[in-house]
Amino acid sequence: MTKVLLPNHIVQEIRSYLGNSCGNNEHGGLLLGFRKPSAVQVHLVTFPDQWDRSTPTRFHRSHRGHEDRAIKEWLSSGKTVDWVGEWHSHPFGTSLPSSIDRDSWKRIVSGVARPMVFIIFGRLDMYVGLQTALAGSALRLVVEEKSDSAALYG
Repeated sequence: MTKVLLPNHIVQEIRSYLGNSCGNNEHGGLLLGFRKPSAVQVHLVTFPDQWDRSTPTRFHRSHRGHEDRAIKEWLSSGKTVDWVGEWHSHPFGTSLPSSIDRDSWKRIVSGVARPMVFIIFGRLDMYVGLQTALAGSALRLVVEEKSDSAALYG
């Protein structure tokens, strides 16, 4: 099974963004990182920009700004930093994925044909999931190891 290495500073960056500027709307972005044979390491995230649209129950990520950032990171890294997933918030509830989330994740994975990481930040909790092309729904991952710098989910 694919494991996910999630640095603590990534979680802190997202939580800080959500705490400072989001209000009551959902927000989200890309997860950029490295793919290993049996693991994904999140390295960077994108944040909402002027082309994104959000409401209290939906976040529509425009390809425009996020895709530009992903391509720049891919090229500047010697084509090693890849789009490994997405994150978004649920400002009024738990982090459990909705049917809209799950359907979106299946569509994304069918287009890239690689396992993708999906993170949802709820008011009090965080969901980390892995969607593969073969799985009917995302597998919720749990912390297997934790250090001062990162958590390994599996």
